Amino acid sequence: ATEDILNDNRSSEVKPCVQIGSQQYSSLEEAINAAKSGDTVKLLDNVVISPDPELKDTGLIPQIVISGKNIILDLNGKKISNNMLIAEKEFTIFSVENNSKVVITGNGIIDAEFGNNNSYGVQINGGNVTIENGSFYGAITAFQVQQGELVIKDGYFDLAETCKPLVPS
Repeated sequence: ATEDILNDNRSSEVKPCVQIGSQQYSSLEEAINAAKSGDTVKLLDNVVISPDPELKDTGLIPQIVISGKNIILDLNGKKISNNMLIAEKEFTIFSVENNSKVVITGNGIIDAEFGNNNSYGVQINGGNVTIENGSFYGAITAFQVQQGELVIKDGYFDLAETCKPLVPS
């Protein structure tokens, strides 16, 4: 996955969009991969995930895998979304695996909108996710629990815009 920062598209300068402690990263995937158990991964700006258009796999392909670590994802009032210009396959933004524990907080947005394609915001496949707050939009589900646990303390959940007219009320 590649990521685009939505703050200043006129500049060619790559700006940090994520922070762990005092270390800043220009990619959410890079920050998640660098995070150690106990770290807080904090968004500094909105992030758009662009799936690799060369992928030939079928099914819901995770863009960012959180595996074997316990972290806090602080959305910090920012938004994580899919690049709608590449809405040709089925993707999931995050996959939480291998006994990972992730707490999502910071009153931000995870929007899995992906045209008429199926897309999850977070797929839990052998992990644990706790949602403290935020807004989550799924196409057709914001969170999919295959194996593991999802704890919802607060938050707003809805269908992504393109799904609403296609799904019966």
